[in-house]
Amino acid sequence: MMFLKIMTLFTLIVAGTFSSTPVKNTVQNAIENEGAKEILEAADYNYTRTTMMFLNADAFAEVSEFNYFEFTQSRITLWTENALYMHNASASEGVNSGYLNENGRMKHYHLSNGHESIGGTKDDVIIDRDDGAYNIHDFDGFGTLHKIKKLSLNESLSSRFTLVDGIENRYQMVFDNTRKDEDKLIELFMYFIAPVYTNPTINDDEYLHFDRVEISFSSSKDEVNYYLYVEDADCSKLDSTNQSTGLFASAVVNNIETTTIASVSDYLNL
Repeated sequence: MMFLKIMTLFTLIVAGTFSSTPVKNTVQNAIENEGAKEILEAADYNYTRTTMMFLNADAFAEVSEFNYFEFTQSRITLWTENALYMHNASASEGVNSGYLNENGRMKHYHLSNGHESIGGTKDDVIIDRDDGAYNIHDFDGFGTLHKIKKLSLNESLSSRFTLVDGIENRYQMVFDNTRKDEDKLIELFMYFIAPVYTNPTINDDEYLHFDRVEISFSSSKDEVNYYLYVEDADCSKLDSTNQSTGLFASAVVNNIETTTIASVSDYLNL
C-alpha cells in the first residue's frame, strides 16, 4: 500500500474536554499512517456532521409513512461534549431539534430562531422534553463516532476494512449477516450516516438492505467521509445519480474540536 506524504499539518482535536491526547500528534499519525483504524478514530465527541440521503421521490414518500421519526434527506448535526443540535439551514423544512445533558438527564430542546440562534444565549434554548437519565453520547438511539471508535478499539473492527480498488485512502467493509450482532453494527453506521432514518419493516421486510460502508479522509485531510451502500435489489429506490453505485447516504465530518453551540453552552454555564 502506498502512503501519502503529507507536508502540511492542520489542527484536529479528537474529543474536546474528554481527551487530553495532543492534537497535532494524533492527526499527523492518522494522516501519515493512513488506515481504516486511523480514519475511524479521527474524531470522537466534538465535530460537525453533514449528511445526505439519496432516496428517490417515490421511495422517500413510501418509507416516510412508516419511519419511526419524521426525517429529511439532508441534515447538519453539531456535536459537542454536552449537546447536539440538528438543522438543515432551511427555514421551509424547519429542522430545529437538539438534545443536551443537564444534571444527569438527557433533555430535548429547540432554539427560538432555529439555526440562527446557534450563536445566541441561554434565552434561545427552549427545553420541551425530558428523555430520562441518559448521556447523549451513549444513548442507543443515536449513532455517534464515539460508539464507532469504541468498536474499532475493542472489537478490531478496522481489521474488516479493505482498500477500495483504484481509490487511494478509501476503505470498505462489506457487511456479513452470518456474523453475530452484525445487525447492530449495521444499525450503528446507519444511525450515524443517515440520522433519524430507522429503516422500518414494510410488508414483513426491512425497507433497505445494506451492503457495505466505506470511509476515507478528504483530499484536504481535514474532513472524514462516510458512505453507506445498499444491496443491488434496493438500488431502484435511489435517485438516478446513485442507482448505479448503490450509494444510499453519505456523511462528512469536519470542524473537529472546533464545533460549538454557544447558546447551549451559555444555558449550561459552560
